[in-house]
Amino acid sequence: MDIAARLTQETRECLERITSLSWDVHAAAIRRRSPRPAGDTYGFSDDGVYFDVGDSAEWLDKPEGDILLKAFVVAFPQPSDDEGIREEQSAILKRPDTRISN
Repeated sequence: MDIAARLTQETRECLERITSLSWDVHAAAIRRRSPRPAGDTYGFSDDGVYFDVGDSAEWLDKPEGDILLKAFVVAFPQPSDDEGIREEQSAILKRPDTRISN
């Protein structure tokens, strides 16, 4: 197994999943989890390698503004590895413009 390629694939897919959700969905999760970042994690094994997949969402600069989304995957090729091999990707979800134009 090409662990680096699998890390990239899993991280990209995780980021695609979280960026498909609306600003409102992420904002509600951030408010519920405050002061901790919102997010989720899960793990799976493939071909003897354990993968820890996670995401987080937090306010970028100020509450109720833009949201910083992060997706990360850590691979543990050896059960004794404490650090693992990590890949992270991020995106900024802009707050929708809610102004009413005349």
